[in-house]
Amino acid sequence: MKAIILKKNLFSEGNEILTMYTRESGKVRAVARSVKSPKSRLSYALQTFFFTELEVLPNKKLPAVTSVKPLEVFAGIYSNPQKVAYAMYATEVLLKSTPDEEVNEDIFDLFLEFLRHLDSSDALKHSCADIFVLELLALSGYRLSIENCVVCGKVLSKDISFSNRRSGFVCKGCALKVSDAFVVSDMTYLLIAKHANKQSKQADYASIDAESGDLSGEVHRIVESFAKHILERDLNASGLLGKL
Repeated sequence: MKAIILKKNLFSEGNEILTMYTRESGKVRAVARSVKSPKSRLSYALQTFFFTELEVLPNKKLPAVTSVKPLEVFAGIYSNPQKVAYAMYATEVLLKSTPDEEVNEDIFDLFLEFLRHLDSSDALKHSCADIFVLELLALSGYRLSIENCVVCGKVLSKDISFSNRRSGFVCKGCALKVSDAFVVSDMTYLLIAKHANKQSKQADYASIDAESGDLSGEVHRIVESFAKHILERDLNASGLLGKL
């Protein structure tokens, strides 16, 4: 089975429970035994974010990892603390927005594509992580309404606000009627409108990073607030991005 490692939790002495995302089975868990031992052959290959090929032995409780081969280790992410923070943010939303063992091949492909871009990118800011989050939430059933005002249906062009409760953008005339609406810049709206709600194979993360520039902070504020609203949970990793 091919899987991306999302999280590791210590489970009894020397053992770890792995949470992984697979193309065939969605989000799954397995136990890696004695992985903390210096003699363990599994330890190196079972790192967070690694794209791996594993063999597992079925068990009544959790399947056990018997062998693993790293396919992509994303050294470019691990060598850059900023990239690690963006990867943690994207991974946390994936963990909190997807149920166990629900197959979604598009989510797997989207996440792997995002990690590959982040690994190779030379950009200073990575709004690609926020666009990934919007795409992930859309694939999970929480798609933003972008082109039209979510209240009156008017085509949007300028003087735009955003509402978490309405899951989309609001025109100037309707913003006064929506209690949680907050104003966003026209340029930020246009950036999100251009790149969000696309199919995973069409994602152009390089262009997103290149075009976001000084808009990256506002893009993140919008996406973070929307994700927290949908998940009804805080995002621990998102706080790291505010310090970058």
